[in-house]
Parts: sequence; C-alpha cells; structure tokens
Amino acid sequence: EMDSSETSALVPQGSIAAAAIPDYTLASDYLSKGLYDRALGEIRRAMGRGAGETEGMILLGKCFAARGEYEVAEKEFVAVLGAAPGDDAAALELASVYRAMGRPADALRRVVGLLRANVYHFAALVVLGESLLDLKRSRDAAQAFARVLKFNPNHAVARRYSGLASSGRL
Repeated sequence: EMDSSETSALVPQGSIAAAAIPDYTLASDYLSKGLYDRALGEIRRAMGRGAGETEGMILLGKCFAARGEYEVAEKEFVAVLGAAPGDDAAALELASVYRAMGRPADALRRVVGLLRANVYHFAALVVLGESLLDLKRSRDAAQAFARVLKFNPNHAVARRYSGLASSGRL
C-alpha cells in the first residue's frame, strides 16, 4: 500500500489540471487555416466550457474580421476594450478593422494610443505606417516603418512598405 506522497509522485502534477482547463488552441489553428466556421464553433464551445472570455472575444473578432464582417468584429473588440481598456491585442485588432472599414483616421487614433504607452510596439508602428499610407502621408509612413526597421531590420512588412513609401510608389 502506498502512502499519499508516493501516489502523488506517480501522477504528473499539472497535466491533469491543464487538461481540464479549456483553451482556444484548436480554434486558433482553424483560424490560421482559414476555416472560419469551424473556428467560430470551437471558440463558442471553449467559451461555453469556461475558457477565458477576453481571449475568446478577441478570437471571435479576428474570425469575423477575416470573414469580412467588420462591424461585428468591431463590436467584439470594443466590448473587450470596455471590459479591459488596456488590452493591447484588442486595440491593435480594432485599429486593423478600422483600416479595413476605410476608417484610417480611427485606426491612427487607436495606434497612437498604443504607442504612447509603448513606443516600441512594432505591430502598432506597422499599423501606424499603413494608416498613414491610407491617408496619403507617405513621408510620415516611411518614418514609422524606418522606426520598426531600426530595431528589427528583417521585419518583412516594414521593409516592403518602407521601400514603397520612400520611393513614392504608394
């Protein structure tokens, strides 16, 4: 007969607990593969099982945005920011949705807020540059992309846009 310390040593701690906590791994996988209906179903199932609501709402918003349902995506991201105003992921996704909706000035305001909190937020700098391009401000956009490239010279998106913006081909 084993005592409790021997029994607990045989059962991997954490693996049972981790398996019981629902997450969005499968939903994220579906989303990355463009299987949006499957992703939506899995997000809703995970949320129903108690997975993190904020993360689920962000994934829902991403899924709706990928499907071109920008108004629905906007509502998801705004709801996340209402509950967690400092959520950078939701703010960045909302800025991208604003760009897709043809609202670059709203996108610009959103990323400027992110950059006030973190001047090294590379994803926000890229969306800033893209928004500036949308507003036909190529010189300012080139500066935003150059800032990303200063710290990450291999950033593919910033490199592509930086060259186009500085050459005036945009």
